[in-house]
Amino acid sequence: MEWTTKFAQEHIYIFSFMVTLIAIGLLYICNFCIFKSDNDLSYDLNRILAYLIPLIFVFVVCLFSGNISNIKFHKGGIGTGVLFGWLIIADGVYGFVSSYISFDKSSLSFPSMQKTIFFTLVMLLIGILEEVLCRGVILNNMLNKWGHTKTGIIKSVILSSLIFGLGHLVNLFWQPTLIIGTVTQVIYTFLIGILFASIYLRCKNIWAVVILHAIFDWLCMVSGIYHTASSSVVPVDNSIVSMLITSMLYIPFALLGFFLLRKIFVEDMSQSVTNTKSI
Repeated sequence: MEWTTKFAQEHIYIFSFMVTLIAIGLLYICNFCIFKSDNDLSYDLNRILAYLIPLIFVFVVCLFSGNISNIKFHKGGIGTGVLFGWLIIADGVYGFVSSYISFDKSSLSFPSMQKTIFFTLVMLLIGILEEVLCRGVILNNMLNKWGHTKTGIIKSVILSSLIFGLGHLVNLFWQPTLIIGTVTQVIYTFLIGILFASIYLRCKNIWAVVILHAIFDWLCMVSGIYHTASSSVVPVDNSIVSMLITSMLYIPFALLGFFLLRKIFVEDMSQSVTNTKSI
């Protein structure tokens, strides 16, 4: 365990890349091998199992990299974290409403309770997997390497969020024609990742951002299980103008994140002054 922690701190870029690549690889291998349905909107026990395997890997990495204490469940800070994430929830509600409005109402169907429960569990597993990986493991290891100074925190938040965003490039395997749409997703998830990281550092509870992440994904994607999509429909890629507009709309998420970090900077400065006086 000690050599793993040492390697993670001394080779943070290699460690972050390897852990992310293995987790994503396991996820997609499991989806191909376990998930048998051709309909991407189907949610069942197989899909849940496909997410559990890479999640177990990430928890093992947490254990051996010395971050297991950072992901233990406790109630403190969850409510505060959810309140800090009001912009994320608002964006999820907007995504839900806009998706519903854009759908052809004749193709809507009410899903079974089992399908809704499985869908909700998958959204929760996605939130746990991505937050424990990007915030619980990568962000904390970067902070251990670069310290809790203002520069160290900003550098760790930006780089861990960048990894979070770049991880979504793997969606090109599923929809290789949606190049601009995937790049757009990378950009806005990077900006949202800054807010997720800032909320985590403010409330000091990984489960606050897990819940926020799950709520956001649920709101943005739940309309899919109410919609019978035709497999013959070819998805249309975004335009560059649309990508630029979407990217600009998500800049406030990053700005809110940096605003939330200001109190952390003040607390660290106060702590440094106190330690200096005690010496």
